[in-house]
Formats: sequence, structure tokens, C-alpha cells
Amino acid sequence: MVYYYAIVTNTNNNVEGTKVKTATSNVAAVTVTGASGDKPDGSLKWNAIGSRINSDAIYGVAYGGGRFVAVGAEGEMSWSTDGVAWTAVTDSGVFGESVIRGVAYGGDKFVAVGGTRKAGDSNKMAWSTDGITWTAVSNSTFGAYGINGATYGGDKFVVVGDKGKMRILRTEETVPR
Repeated sequence: MVYYYAIVTNTNNNVEGTKVKTATSNVAAVTVTGASGDKPDGSLKWNAIGSRINSDAIYGVAYGGGRFVAVGAEGEMSWSTDGVAWTAVTDSGVFGESVIRGVAYGGDKFVAVGGTRKAGDSNKMAWSTDGITWTAVSNSTFGAYGINGATYGGDKFVVVGDKGKMRILRTEETVPR
């Protein structure tokens, strides 16, 4: 059986009425329609869960190595083995109170990216083999530009940021094994 996971963000905090959302990628296309909690076609129901992230925003989630890792504002992270019960990462030691904008998994590692867009704090990146203990990547080559997201494929991470910046991070070269 194949499972697909998604984080749905309700930007207007309104759970009344009918919602239609479609997400398409080269992996899957998902359409969610109906009022919150409904199963309009009998095949899909979203359940609210707690993330253990106390900030106002969760920006990303990744799955790999048997666990989920969620990241958000104020440097907060949490992890889960089942996607339901979450444990807060007490201190990543890397992001402080900076926004963590994205996380990806590949090559037996998680890579998290973010920063605050303030001088000296705009391009933070870290890696972890378990989603709990994190190591800073000292030179992201983004300079003063913020890092906004990451994904993994073809034995490399692709990271994107401000001013149209993109970088390829080969697992064996950039992220220590």
C-alpha cells in the first residue's frame, strides 16, 4: 500500500463552507473538496493533529528513515514516527529563533533550511540523520540571501532562495555522511 502525506495550511482560519484545493506534482495530484472533516466521496478524510510546534506557522514536513520531521517559525522543529504523536526537538542548536522554511529527506539525511533575512542570519542550513540532532552546514554559498526551500532527488538536494538563487547540494560532497 502506498501512502501520501500532505500538510494543508488554512490561511484564513475559516473552517466553514466548502473548500476545494488541488496540489499537483510529478509524484501525485491530490484534490480535497468539501467542508472540514467531511468525506464527500467516501474516500478521503483529513484529521486534525497536534505538531508540538508552538509558533504560528509550520512551513514544511518531510518523511524518511522511519520518521516525519516538521519545521516552522521561531526555529521550532518536531518529529514523529507515525504522523500523529509528535515530539518537540528541544534545541536544534542551529536555527535559534530563526524561521525554518523547509525540510527535505534523502541520502539517509534530513536537510533543513531557513533564516530571518537579517544580516548575518539570512541563510541557515543544517543536516540530521535522525531529525533530532542537527549539525550546521557552515557554507551554504547563498551569501546574504535567504534560503526558502529544499527537495531531494537524483542523489542531490536542490535548495532555493531569494533573488532566484538555486544551489545543488550533492550528498557526498556537501552534507557529511
